[in-house]
Amino acid sequence: MKQRHLKTLSLKEINTLSKSKENFIEINDDEYINLVNICLGFYFPLRNFSNQKAVNSILNNSEYEKKKWTIPILLSIKRKPFPEKNKFYKLIYKKKIVGCIKFSCLFNIDKKNFSRRVFKTNDQSHPGVKKLYRLKKTFIDGDCYLNESSIPKNKYFKKSFLLSKNQKNLSLRSSVAFSTRNICHKGHDFIQSFLNKKFDNLFIVVIQTSKNKYKPKTIFSSYEFLNKFKKKKNKIISIFLPLFLAGPKEAFIQSQVIKNIGIKSFFVGRDHAGVGNFYEKFASQKIFDKLNVKSPKIIKTKEPVICMYCNTVRFFDGKKDCKKCLKKNNFSTIDGFNVKKLLINKNNKRARTFLNKHIQDFLQKKQYLI
Repeated sequence: MKQRHLKTLSLKEINTLSKSKENFIEINDDEYINLVNICLGFYFPLRNFSNQKAVNSILNNSEYEKKKWTIPILLSIKRKPFPEKNKFYKLIYKKKIVGCIKFSCLFNIDKKNFSRRVFKTNDQSHPGVKKLYRLKKTFIDGDCYLNESSIPKNKYFKKSFLLSKNQKNLSLRSSVAFSTRNICHKGHDFIQSFLNKKFDNLFIVVIQTSKNKYKPKTIFSSYEFLNKFKKKKNKIISIFLPLFLAGPKEAFIQSQVIKNIGIKSFFVGRDHAGVGNFYEKFASQKIFDKLNVKSPKIIKTKEPVICMYCNTVRFFDGKKDCKKCLKKNNFSTIDGFNVKKLLINKNNKRARTFLNKHIQDFLQKKQYLI
């Protein structure tokens, strides 16, 4: 990603472009995150919120301007009177001016078609479909800019931003990203050890959303704590993404953000960005073959499982006997959702089965939650 893709203005410049106090559009958490990613180049090739033409191209061909992209990024209109063409409007988030948009036109979407194309279902028990149907059907097309003082101040996000502006950084040469919204359980630990052997630099990319699985501070601190016990330190960075709730198509968006940061490879797991039981187990790996993705390089593995008798972790290869203790039919998957449930219910003895000792100590001593 090169500097030319940045679209930022000072607050003074925004006020000059949009002089009237009445010229404003309120945006929500997800729209603010999308504005940041568009204007800082993390969503390249997108340079604005998706217009009607872009929506149609992305839904029908998973493509925008001859480059692969899987989910339209929309800006909804929430009040009347509607904006006037070619006028600048301030973008207001939590009562602050975070950017502006030069309004072009309004357009509607077919929510049923959008749901089928993005979520592979119209079932409103799917949280992504439900979220879409709560929005108005009218959306905004226009040229948008971010207030330069509204770039997130999080130090881990700042590392991602600096990497994206300096892609000749030596740490990017042999690099792989492991994205997460969880603390590190034994399955993650096993995968990360596997990646450490293949690459010089492993980036733990903590995804911050409007609704996090854990407090971001807990995740950052837990990985910093883990690094104390590693000969080969992992690099901890962060990105902001909405909860797209789109399974494989969301996994693709993550991969492109990773690419735009400059990291060369991206790990895609068993149920990456999965939503309940709406997508098959390895659907998020298969989409990269379907779209013929060349960059970043996609790293795939089987799912890690743990022997409940001797606590050995391995990638499941279909064999039911443990090579260490020779017990059969005694493997369990390691699911971050269930691990968190055990922690919340204070079932610490059971949770210890799925967490390494250092993470157990961290959670206990720091009394972090969750």
